[in-house]
Amino acid sequence: MIQDQYIGKQRFQLVSEAKRRRYHQSPSNAKVIDWAISEIKRYIDQGPVLDLACGNGRHTKDLVSGSLMVCAGDISFAMLKAAREHLGDDKAIRALRLDAENLPYPDGAFEVTFSARFFHHLPEPVRARILG
Repeated sequence: MIQDQYIGKQRFQLVSEAKRRRYHQSPSNAKVIDWAISEIKRYIDQGPVLDLACGNGRHTKDLVSGSLMVCAGDISFAMLKAAREHLGDDKAIRALRLDAENLPYPDGAFEVTFSARFFHHLPEPVRARILG
């Protein structure tokens, strides 16, 4: 079972927080994300991609390329529900409840991990442990 160790982790599991999130973003943020995704795609050789803390899935579809499989993971059931509704029945995408601190995958399971607007919410020791 996922342990709530800090306030940010609890906050992102709340339905009210999930409903507060929007599908649109500012033009400047959209440009940064578009650039990041185009750069990421340069390094993908049809291997699986992890969209960690996928939220409502607004960037997940952009990561799908050819026969590529994208795993969209989020700790929030409400956000996963929103992501599944947004993503539809795309067979290249799997939406799963994942805790970034306890991923059920071995190192190297994904060719690329993408995460937008997530790590800055974590306390430094948690961020270091996840990225370490």
